[in-house]
Amino acid sequence: MDNLIHNEKQKLHATYLNNLGVAALVGGVIAPVFGAHQSSVLTVAGSFLFGGIMSAIFHAGAIWCLSALKQ
Repeated sequence: MDNLIHNEKQKLHATYLNNLGVAALVGGVIAPVFGAHQSSVLTVAGSFLFGGIMSAIFHAGAIWCLSALKQ
């Protein structure tokens, strides 16, 4: 029973991190599109890059959480 509780906590944490990754990606892509007429190309490109990097970091954290599942 203890492993089941541990695994569910790990999966919940991984889901949380994965959702943060999705939010970072969407925020990094969608927000500059609507504000592109007010920003320079470098600002938009930087936002895309930052959102993509943060998304990858959060997703890697989610995968790392899932690697700690017990049998």
